[in-house]
Amino acid sequence: MGEWDQPEYQARIAIIMINYLYYKNTVVTDQIKLRLAAQKAAGKDVFCVKEGCGSQMVEKLVKLVHQWGNPRQRVRATLQ
Repeated sequence: MGEWDQPEYQARIAIIMINYLYYKNTVVTDQIKLRLAAQKAAGKDVFCVKEGCGSQMVEKLVKLVHQWGNPRQRVRATLQ
């Protein structure tokens, strides 16, 4: 078992992921999808990031940090 398999290191990595994860709630995401669909129908090139970085991922990362992180990491995860 490598050192990165230990929960304390996973909590540190989770904090980094939370810092770089830009979360949009579903209302905003739905509005973006409607606009992109309209642009695509108009024949414009459209770029859309794949899904999977939603509230479930944020919740999973925050829970990991709250379980295994130090107090400072817990505060950072809560405030993000």
